[in-house]
Amino acid sequence: MDLRGLEAVVAVNDCGSFSAAALALFISQPALTRRVALLERELQAKLFTRTARGVFLTEAGKAVIEPAERALRDAQDVLRALHPVPDRPPALLRLSAATNSGMERIGRLIARFHDDRPLVDVEFASAESTAAAVSALEEGKCDLAVVDQPVRSQTLTVTNLFQDDYLGVYAPRGGEKAGGIQMATRTIVEGRALVHLPESLHPHQPGKQLFDMVGVEPASTIKTHHPELLVSIALAGRAVAVVPRNVALAAQAAGACVIEPPKPITRTIGLASDRSENSIATSLFLRLAVAEFPHSAPQHLRIRNQS
Repeated sequence: MDLRGLEAVVAVNDCGSFSAAALALFISQPALTRRVALLERELQAKLFTRTARGVFLTEAGKAVIEPAERALRDAQDVLRALHPVPDRPPALLRLSAATNSGMERIGRLIARFHDDRPLVDVEFASAESTAAAVSALEEGKCDLAVVDQPVRSQTLTVTNLFQDDYLGVYAPRGGEKAGGIQMATRTIVEGRALVHLPESLHPHQPGKQLFDMVGVEPASTIKTHHPELLVSIALAGRAVAVVPRNVALAAQAAGACVIEPPKPITRTIGLASDRSENSIATSLFLRLAVAEFPHSAPQHLRIRNQS
């Protein structure tokens, strides 16, 4: 029995679809389908059923999955017995992030990875912008980059992970009380400043989008290179900051008023990697990311080639 067939079945079960499993194993979907079909033929049993809601194990599949996972773990034990892991292996995963969006989800992903692979050291660094993170990746200074889409590169693969939406926050004035999320209107934002990140580094400018939607120009602008200052500046004065939803809700708990743009302002957060060379640690992290975000990743994998 070929272990690759067992690996394919476990990956489909973990990822929830054949396309996501193929991405996680870094093989084509037809190749993965053939591995599953060969195993089904050998076992003389159908392991998966496809429905409108996704791919699910059959009764035979449910009987196979635990022994398959155990066989894969045993195979790893055999390799470790023949090639013992040194006390401090040189395994290192370097990540760079160019966004303040969705960091709690990325943090949980890193924690999950480190729980699964405690012998892999992880370094996480900040970049000024998506362009800076992409440059670091292309120059070999990091292994993976958390980026805002779109990313255009001839050498990178970007797997979209999730979308974040943006809300406005400001300090209440007069008899206004924080609570709930209001729709942004001209009346609410008129006469307020806009606090934002530099356009040269963050061209999307969600704050400008919100002001444009309600048809008002900011009374003035306050520019900062530090995302963590957006909310504190807005709450200390008469400014509006437009920040990821989780940041806005945390500010609301601290007394901020929160407004929703008339039309959703979203950004897609992706994980960029060098398509030509990935370490084992990088491949394992990518596989985990695809499994953690099964609904978005298989639909949004893009290889950008501008040649």
